[in-house]
Amino acid sequence: MATLKFYPPGTTREQIDAERLDRILSMTPNERMHLAFELMALSLAFKKGPIKEPQGKGIVLRKKGI
Repeated sequence: MATLKFYPPGTTREQIDAERLDRILSMTPNERMHLAFELMALSLAFKKGPIKEPQGKGIVLRKKGI
């Protein structure tokens, strides 16, 4: 299960990103998929809905007006 980690105030965003990337890259594809499903279940529990919902537009690569 995912864990909540508190970082010391002096930790930079780059250090946190590097640590998370190392953790994710050390996982097997099966472990990464399991983690994604855990995060989706957590989202459903807290938000009463999925993280993202299909909009029927396929893949949107840019916003309108750009």
